[in-house]
Amino acid sequence: IYLSMAASDSPAKATAAEPAPLQHKDHHSAQVKGHVKKDGAGGKFTFGKVGDEDGPAVLDKGDPNYDSEAEEEKKTKAERKSEAKEAAIAAAGVASAEAAAVLENADSLPPAKTFESMGQRLYSGQVKSESNKYVWVILQGEDAPRIVGTYSTKEKARAKVEAITSKENEALKVGWKEEPEDTWTCKCDQVRIAQYPVDPKL
Repeated sequence: IYLSMAASDSPAKATAAEPAPLQHKDHHSAQVKGHVKKDGAGGKFTFGKVGDEDGPAVLDKGDPNYDSEAEEEKKTKAERKSEAKEAAIAAAGVASAEAAAVLENADSLPPAKTFESMGQRLYSGQVKSESNKYVWVILQGEDAPRIVGTYSTKEKARAKVEAITSKENEALKVGWKEEPEDTWTCKCDQVRIAQYPVDPKL
């Protein structure tokens, strides 16, 4: 009978196949002593600042991620932005000059020819209607009042104002008071009822 002998059974082969013991390396001695400049970008093992997640803003031409077309696109965007800003500044200058010219010429126009004078005359309550028709409006605000409601009769306009002011007095305690007639004031607002002409004679 032939028996094969394992390599470990042979003393000569066992010594040849035995691995050499591992050498213990001091891993700390391999550290690089140089420090990465953080420039306010965090502590140890932290690279980059907030906003640098996509990589550096400018890549070196030798960098494998360098894209010359992207660099050109960035330049053209910056140039377009600069041109748009310059155009806006120029337009603003022209607009302010035009506005000044309009204001100068507005004084020479007849009173009925400007929106501002129309509004002032309507607000005065002295304008008559060509068709002898009138509406009642609720005006909110003291300095630059705006129309918040239009009614066919004064009674409807008064009923609306009284309903709102009483609710606000109950819920918010703002202190609406009617004084003088058809004018209500509180701590923070003013409302009044006025008669506006349909087809005003301006």
